[in-house]
Amino acid sequence: MEKWFSQRQEEIYTRWAHLKQPGQLPARQSQSCRHENHLAGRSRCRRGTDWIHRLQFQEDLNYSQTLEWLFEKLPMFQRIGGAAYKADLTNTIEFCAHLGNPERNFKSFHVAGTNGKGSTSHMLSAVLQEHGFKTGLFTSPHLKDFRERMRINGQIASEEFVVEFVENHKEYLEEKQLSFFEMTVGMAFSYFSEQQIDIAVLEVGMGGRLDSTNVVLPEISVITNISFDHQ
Repeated sequence: MEKWFSQRQEEIYTRWAHLKQPGQLPARQSQSCRHENHLAGRSRCRRGTDWIHRLQFQEDLNYSQTLEWLFEKLPMFQRIGGAAYKADLTNTIEFCAHLGNPERNFKSFHVAGTNGKGSTSHMLSAVLQEHGFKTGLFTSPHLKDFRERMRINGQIASEEFVVEFVENHKEYLEEKQLSFFEMTVGMAFSYFSEQQIDIAVLEVGMGGRLDSTNVVLPEISVITNISFDHQ
């Protein structure tokens, strides 16, 4: 459905764009006719723009509905506490296998620790980008938008990708009852693989050895300071 909305947007823009340029009207028309057609064109263009806005609203609504499903249907630490944390990599390993093991299609840096792992991840990502590598960055939690968790060269993932990913794997996610973080890790791996990145910087979520991100074989592992809450 989202692809159809995008196609319709392109068609509308193509159909109405020339109406903003009255000089492209046939030369045989009089000045008054050109003026009348230009005004009519502006009116039609406004109607076309309104339609685009309605289509965009519908697309945003679908993304919002997808996020609502994710937050309500899947266990999430912020919502139900420690019960959402699964000290086992079985679900993540099986989910990655279901996705075709996308984590094997790119190199990775793995960053763990109590404090500083987020800023360290961002700095590593910036350095890699500056050296010309197409760099994926996975961090958590997000501040404003869920897609902030998955970035490539600083750009967040598209809404279309999130919607399509959930639609394609919704039955599996419901059947296996993955945690919110397990699902997010698999989504990020899939996104990075599809976009053919060179390397990913992966920030650990909770813990270390049994964290869902720890299914990769990283080129480098980084450990920032460790506090007592991780004893």
